[in-house]
Amino acid sequence: MAGYNEIRGLKVKYLSADPSNPENGEVWYNSTSGNLRVDGIIGTGAWSSGGALTTARSSMFGGPMGTQTAGLAAGGSLGSPGRSNATEEYNGSSWTNGNNTTDTLSSRGSAGSQAAGLLFGGNPSPATVTDTEEYDGTNWTAGGALNNARGYNINSAGTQTAALAAGGYNPPVTFVTVTEYYNGSTWTAQPNANPNSYAGASGGTQAAAWYVGSGAVSPGPANTEAYNWDGTSWTSSGNYASTSVANCFGGGTQTAGWMCGGDADPGFKNFTNHYDGSSWTTAAAISTARNGYGQSGTQASGLIFGGNNPSQLTATEEFTIPVGIKTITTS
Repeated sequence: MAGYNEIRGLKVKYLSADPSNPENGEVWYNSTSGNLRVDGIIGTGAWSSGGALTTARSSMFGGPMGTQTAGLAAGGSLGSPGRSNATEEYNGSSWTNGNNTTDTLSSRGSAGSQAAGLLFGGNPSPATVTDTEEYDGTNWTAGGALNNARGYNINSAGTQTAALAAGGYNPPVTFVTVTEYYNGSTWTAQPNANPNSYAGASGGTQAAAWYVGSGAVSPGPANTEAYNWDGTSWTSSGNYASTSVANCFGGGTQTAGWMCGGDADPGFKNFTNHYDGSSWTTAAAISTARNGYGQSGTQASGLIFGGNNPSQLTATEEFTIPVGIKTITTS
């Protein structure tokens, strides 16, 4: 949504009291208090505990799906051995069991919302698959197959009817470099290849996506570089502000993305980074270091759940940047 300054311009109102329902970005001078005031994001944000998953699991999907108050957990790894087909829905405080996925897979791509979710690819181990599933808020049904089998947490973006799949891994030693678009029924390969990547964070839309990081094929280190997609091709961007990790996920838009956690071989990390489309900054750390978690939401309102450290977790965390009226100068 456009901010107040984009709609109304930059003229500052002279008021005797703060407005009762200010718009995001609105600026005014309060003549009674002698303060210049602005409505919008304030503070740096922090992670707090949310309701626990019913099923402890990790490696569900590589892209964001849902929001902080309407999250979706589906599939994933139960440890060695075993995978899950369980679905759970989050309402901002607790998880409720839904109908199972039709495939029992882990490390899939994902897009969409709690009411219109999308899963694609994934691992039955060691091979990967082309399967796609669509969620209508109640049931999962089969969608069109990917052109390229891929798994190991696929870079993902978009919605159920306008999704993007990029990267992924297909053993024994094969990076998938074909970017594909989904239109709600079929996948179409795009002409320009994506760089080698899997098990990193991603988000955005089909026409403006991003991803960062990649798991390493031994003995190489994990990659910390970000890439942006403009609807035609991928271009490199800034490296995230932490030591290299794998299985670190996130979400948000191309100009307001986020990622956190991961494994550094050895050890699990708890850092959080925010992305502005070209560079990364450090944000508040997650409470429980982990990798392979599920994720939903935006940079200002994120959600993570499950993951490993070192066994499967049920812990949920919510990231919130407070919003409200802020004094930016005084007379």
